This record gives sequence, structure tokens and C-alpha cells, in this order.
Amino acid sequence: MNIQEFFIHKYQNYGEISKSFIWRLIQIVSKQGTTALMFFIATFFLSKSQMGVYNYISSAVLLLVIFSDFGISTSTSRYIALYNVKDKDSVKRVFFNSFLMIFIISFVVITLALLLRETFFKEYSQYIPYALPMVFITPMTSLLDGMYRGLKRFKTLSIVSLLNSLVGIILSYVFVSSWGLEGAILAQVGYFSIYTITLLVLHTEYEFKIEKKILRDIGRYA
Repeated sequence: MNIQEFFIHKYQNYGEISKSFIWRLIQIVSKQGTTALMFFIATFFLSKSQMGVYNYISSAVLLLVIFSDFGISTSTSRYIALYNVKDKDSVKRVFFNSFLMIFIISFVVITLALLLRETFFKEYSQYIPYALPMVFITPMTSLLDGMYRGLKRFKTLSIVSLLNSLVGIILSYVFVSSWGLEGAILAQVGYFSIYTITLLVLHTEYEFKIEKKILRDIGRYA
């Protein structure tokens, strides 16, 4: 490789990294911005006491999500990028194996939360069933986000995030204005569910096969 080819190669790499960074930035801003707008919509329609309950339920769910995710989504992002370079056959199997881990852990966490909701959540226990789907949906969203990042599909992520942001804002306005506190919780569930389903549909290369090596790699790193 001569000097000219070297600089052309470096310029191409720099351009690709810059584009990926911009698309990733757009995705993060749109996703976080939508969540913030949905929160402000809730503050407009809900009373101060209802907002206190909403924040309490949200914090409780985020705590449960830590256990249901357990670093699996971040680990998936790392290994799908690694397999994409060294072992392309394993790339198609990563999602299914990661999904199994998240599903099993989430099922256990949700079951325990339902059984013990009267003990731990007391007077707010009636709102827990509305929010518990997030214990599974949130790590699934992070898992798919990690897959797309590992495959460098930043543009697709950004476009999906931007379009879904509009849906999330509309859902939030309609649900909160119609059903109050329960609507605010369900709007979050709906927003992240649609985002997850869209990413699932757009990624078509799946192989539903349990592979111990992938389970071990992702589980150990997580």
C-alpha cells in the first residue's frame, strides 16, 4: 500500500465512523427526548400525588430491569461485533440465545414481583401489573439496540427511533388524557413495545438454535 492509498483508506474509515457517530447521536437524542416529552405530558395531566406514584413505580421497575437485563444486552453488542468478524455463522444465533437468557430471568423476576407485590409495594400494588411488562420489554429493546450497533446498522436504528418517537408522543397524549396514571404507565409500555417489534421485524437473519458457546460467552461477560 502506497502513501496515497493509505490516506484514502484512512479517510474512508474516518468518514464511515463520522456517519455512524452522527446516526447514533440522532438515535440517542430522539429516544431520550421522547421519553422526556412523555414525562412532561404526564406532568400536565396528572396531579402532584399521581406524579409521585408514577415516579415511584418507574423507579421500582428500573430496579427490577437491572436484574432482568443483568448486562446481557451490553454483552450481546460486544460479541455480535466480534462474531461478525471471526465467526459469521454464530451471528444469526446470538439473538435467540440472548433472548432465552433474558426471557428466563425476566419471567422469574416478574413472577416474584407479582407474588410479593402486596408486601413490597403495598398501597401502590394495583399499578404494578401495568408496569411489569417493562421488566421484559426494556432489556429486549437494549438487546436489539446492541445487535444493530454490533452490526453497524446505526442509520436503521436512528430512522426507527425517529418514527417511533412520533408514535410515543401521540400514545402518551391519548393514554394519559384518557386514563390518567394507568395511561402514563401503559404509554411507556406501548412506546417501547412498538420499538422492539419494529426492530425485530427489520432484522431477518435469525437462527433458532441453542449454542452453549454463545450462552457461555455472553453470560460470562455479562
